Amino acid sequence: RVKDSGKVTLFYSSRMAPGKGFDLLVAAFSEIKNKENFRLILGGTGPEEEQVRKMVRDLKIEKYIEFPGWVQKEKVYEYYKQADIFVQPHWRTDNTSISLSYAMAFGLPSILPGGGGLEWVAKKSALYFKDLDYRDLARKIEELGSKPELRKELSANCYARINEDEMNAEKQMARLCREMERVKKSA
Repeated sequence: RVKDSGKVTLFYSSRMAPGKGFDLLVAAFSEIKNKENFRLILGGTGPEEEQVRKMVRDLKIEKYIEFPGWVQKEKVYEYYKQADIFVQPHWRTDNTSISLSYAMAFGLPSILPGGGGLEWVAKKSALYFKDLDYRDLARKIEELGSKPELRKELSANCYARINEDEMNAEKQMARLCREMERVKKSA
């Protein structure tokens, strides 16, 4: 996460479907000035895959982007381990993301749209860009890609965040069960 030489690996994997932001990430990547300093891995398949691949070809950035397709979970974990930065370019503001949770479990600093569930989950372990603003996303990629010490800080913040009670599933389920019992008794 803190290498200061070689290419910085960006990673995003999900179902290539509307609303997941693959097109936004490709547009942002095309704006990056020093693309040769980066490697972008776009994992997954889905109904927008061909459109995303065509966009990459049309922008003539194929040599920087890998499409491993659908892979077994163990291989996805390997990509999380290889990556320097996790990017989730778009998601519903009222939801969280299992992909982000995986990234944080691997100590992977993230770049996320600001506001909503993703920011609530990541807190101080990510940089945030204005949702749907691919130019702002490109600036954040360049910023985090050029600052190994910031990546190190955000990585440490991942581990701190996932150890907070608010992120502990067992504690939260117990709290939810107690609350449901309280509601049931008052009904």
